[in-house]
Amino acid sequence: MYLAVDESLGRIFMTLESQGVLDSTVVVLSSDNGFFSASTG
Repeated sequence: MYLAVDESLGRIFMTLESQGVLDSTVVVLSSDNGFFSASTG
């Protein structure tokens, strides 16, 4: 799973850099622990 995230972030950063906007872009990552995953109420 970590490899997939790393590869995806790499593609995002390479695209931002190729478009010349990497230095003016803020990337925010967020996640949760999945405690309520697949839970319905």
